[in-house]
Amino acid sequence: MLHRSLILLTALILAACGGNDPLPQEVPDPGSMTPDNPVGLAQRPTNRACVAPEFAASGDATFRLVDAFPNLPAMPQVLYLKLSPDGSAWYALRKSGQLLRFANDPAADSLTTALDLSGVVATSSEQGLLGLAFHPDFATNAFVYLYYSVNGASRVSRFTANPDGTLNVGTELVLLEVPQFAENHNGGTIEFGRDGFLYIGLGDGGGANDPQENGENTDTLLGSMLRIDVDNPSGGLNYGIPADNPFADGNGGAPEIYAFGLRNPYRWSFDRQNGELWLADVGQNSFEEVDIIEIGRNYGWNTMEGFACFDPATGCTVGNRALPVAAYPHAAGRSVTGGFVYRGSAIQGLRGRYVFGDFTNGNIWAIDRDAGNIDQSDVALTTGLNIAAFAEDDDGELYVVSFAGGAGTAIQKIVPPMGTPPANDQVPQLLSETGCVNIDNPRQPAPGTVSYEPNAVFWSDGATKYRAAAIPDGTTISIDANGDMLLPTGSVLIKHFELSGEIFETRLFYHHTDGWQGYSYRWNDDGTDADLLPDALDETVAGQTWHYPSRNECSACHTQAANVSLGPEVQQLNGLLNYPESDVEANQLDTLEHIMWFGRALNDGDFENPLPDPNLLIADDPAAQQATAKSYLHTNCSQCHRPAGGTNSSMDLRFNTAFGDMGLCNVPTTQDNAETLLVPGDADNSVLVQRMASTGDDRMPPISRNVVDTQGVAVMENWINNLTACP
Repeated sequence: MLHRSLILLTALILAACGGNDPLPQEVPDPGSMTPDNPVGLAQRPTNRACVAPEFAASGDATFRLVDAFPNLPAMPQVLYLKLSPDGSAWYALRKSGQLLRFANDPAADSLTTALDLSGVVATSSEQGLLGLAFHPDFATNAFVYLYYSVNGASRVSRFTANPDGTLNVGTELVLLEVPQFAENHNGGTIEFGRDGFLYIGLGDGGGANDPQENGENTDTLLGSMLRIDVDNPSGGLNYGIPADNPFADGNGGAPEIYAFGLRNPYRWSFDRQNGELWLADVGQNSFEEVDIIEIGRNYGWNTMEGFACFDPATGCTVGNRALPVAAYPHAAGRSVTGGFVYRGSAIQGLRGRYVFGDFTNGNIWAIDRDAGNIDQSDVALTTGLNIAAFAEDDDGELYVVSFAGGAGTAIQKIVPPMGTPPANDQVPQLLSETGCVNIDNPRQPAPGTVSYEPNAVFWSDGATKYRAAAIPDGTTISIDANGDMLLPTGSVLIKHFELSGEIFETRLFYHHTDGWQGYSYRWNDDGTDADLLPDALDETVAGQTWHYPSRNECSACHTQAANVSLGPEVQQLNGLLNYPESDVEANQLDTLEHIMWFGRALNDGDFENPLPDPNLLIADDPAAQQATAKSYLHTNCSQCHRPAGGTNSSMDLRFNTAFGDMGLCNVPTTQDNAETLLVPGDADNSVLVQRMASTGDDRMPPISRNVVDTQGVAVMENWINNLTACP
């Protein structure tokens, strides 16, 4: 243990310039330890009370998810899934340009590369291999259509399939290529309608707020649903124009347009029963919307966003603009992913409802066509997944595609609930009933819980925080290759928030059998107990606006890519803590190993490279300036800004990522190519700093922050202004 302490000291210097039976307790008292190897706790506390309920409180769920193909290998950044016309195989699209194929068999355990366009497909921001459609006469002509990004444009091409289901790259015929001035808002889905025509959903070209006013401009293909005839090319093009397209003769708009006024129609589908086109349009600042697309209609972007005015902000005229079927605010999710009208037979109560989700937090709704304004109280199921797409099989049963693409978990099937749906009141309504908090003195951990404190603390509008964790008796914590601690089912993370000397909020993060879920408790005015909040809440606390997050907002930040729990990492807990349980200062990793919380012995590598204090302003050591800045970004930003983190950027802000690989230095933003994320020597013109210093809609982090972290901004400015060039 002395050797590890020396490693820790050296690293800090460099960075700064189940069962209910108690476990065996044959360990010494911490007071008897020598100064060289203290531990904060003498023994593992028995935890009989602070255990997460079995199920999350997730609303009136009428379905659940199960792994549809549990034996499949990983397919990271999978964006789309479609069944072959004969029902024998599934095709999965990866953002990187690979088209993968696997058997339509729950026991499928291998993937075949049907086509590899990784050398052609552009993958920055929201670009990638986005959509696939089979020709209605695929059985005779073997035509497959792909929609993908190339530098500066979105492309639709036709390929011919080989008898083994692979695609012949040499048969590519480019049908349509639409220039785009930015790398986002590409749409994504292409599909044949009952009329035999190919429909193509295009975004407004990118950037924020539709800067070129493309949405309602019918002279451009951007911001529109297109419809083309792939079987009867004409006019020197590789496609024809259906005679009843609204502007088929070119008068009043582009002939290819079927409907317009769209921002980013990423995922949409046809109702297999009646042919209606249901489309989810990703919103800008406030609302996500669902539309039923009809020929010739204007869906209002950018005059409107959802049911609300956007530009102008007030006093807009609806006129002949088509209003959405449904819209939800950003408190319930920030990037809608379209799904399908359920026409299967396994879940009778779901039939006829449109099932769709949100990419950022994994919420799933199931709505009728008169849903109108909906919110998180209408959520049918909370999953925590980054939902990239939904898919439908020949029986009308639905699947959820997880962008993370984990082995065996990339594709989930929607199935009936197991027995009786879980009750909604399994999570206690009063904090005193949870068994996780010392209700009379919450700064002191409750029996069965263990205090912890990350080296680099997440900014929470200046609040002081007290943390503790609990794991069920007889369980241990695993540590993955990245140093993330994987807490067992039943674990609880506890965090109290204090302003002006008073604790006013406590958050519990429960690891249910169906995943992690966060819950906020608001303390009463007497400070005697706290009530479970059913939704987000803003109120004035100690003279400032405080945001209590909704359960869905918790899921938006606690991402699957970051292993959800965030704070418990070896680099975060490789530091000293004065344990309130014992009043002994000790290394947290040493202490947790000592009380047998880990499933393996720690090694010297676990004690290397701890995160430094991210708020150290260091005057003359560039390496230390960079280390503290990266520590701040890791803690406050990397849960989303990392591979498969759920954002449309290519940033990787994890601490261990080399600066040159972080996607920051002299990299333009995804919304405006004229702006740059980080300009060496110029913090004032670095968007990274601007958004940290903002409290507007462009602020980062975007949730639960109303106060600027001036010290954190100063650390970033100090680092960037002392940079002379990119690596």
